[in-house]
Amino acid sequence: MADSLSADPGCPSASGTTGSGSGIREPSPRVGRTRPQQTSAAANRRGCRYRACQVAFAGTLDTGCPTPAGLVVIDHGSGYRTLYWHLQSIAAREGSVIAGGEQLGTVGSTGCSSGPHLHLGVEYRGRDTDPYGWCGSAAVPEDPWPTHPAGTPSHWLWIDFPSPCPLPAAAVIVDDQDGRFTASPALWYEAPVGHQDHAFWAIAVGQAHASTHRGVWRPDLPEAGYYFLYAYIPWYDTGRPDTVQARYQVNHANGRTTVTIDQAHSTGLWVPLGEFYFNAGGKGYVYLDEVTGEEDTSVWFDAVVWVKR
Repeated sequence: MADSLSADPGCPSASGTTGSGSGIREPSPRVGRTRPQQTSAAANRRGCRYRACQVAFAGTLDTGCPTPAGLVVIDHGSGYRTLYWHLQSIAAREGSVIAGGEQLGTVGSTGCSSGPHLHLGVEYRGRDTDPYGWCGSAAVPEDPWPTHPAGTPSHWLWIDFPSPCPLPAAAVIVDDQDGRFTASPALWYEAPVGHQDHAFWAIAVGQAHASTHRGVWRPDLPEAGYYFLYAYIPWYDTGRPDTVQARYQVNHANGRTTVTIDQAHSTGLWVPLGEFYFNAGGKGYVYLDEVTGEEDTSVWFDAVVWVKR
């Protein structure tokens, strides 16, 4: 079965003029995302959600490697474009307008590649950029990418995830260790990981009648309005796999919405639960229990954040 890849990390999407394939450099073969040969590479549904994206280049390039490199370049406007390297076959047509989810080609091992994988590149005005941005550290406080001969300053470009850098000052965080998180009386497992270096976890059960672990995150929101919600998923070796069916119940001003999150493949991330309208105060909340339908997996209970739109 074809495995659809999220090829674009939510770069700004806008209409604009397309570039050409000239001057494009093939990336290092040591960096990329390993996938079986012939799996599907698809335009990300989020990256081309608001405005059309245009195929700036679709074909092969002779980069002096054992075989020509299969490549598709998507122009997102505003100076941004994404590049998808080492494709075995190409489905996109140069000059065409594409929507999120459309197939660009299939994963291969063309060009300077040591094995089948998709190599994603992100450029701003023709220069490489890091779509994860730069938070800085005590050892390296300044973004090193602008000093690279082919680089440009880094900015967080993922529209569906908040930056891993410090959250906005107005964000309302309810952590599993503060008073606005309520845990049911039960035998909880704890781990020294996650937001503020602590998280609870429980062993999943298949049926609601077997549930004993329930968590409620209830913020004190300063004003009514639309809020983006994110849940933090930590990583820790519990000796069992994490669930792929954590069922968060978002209780907002317009009702209740259940959001199923794949915790197993979201570790170390703030995962989006969606955008909802909340009244001011603490009437709205997020609920999670260990009922997933997958027995003996781990279910994580860490921080939830409300970010005003």
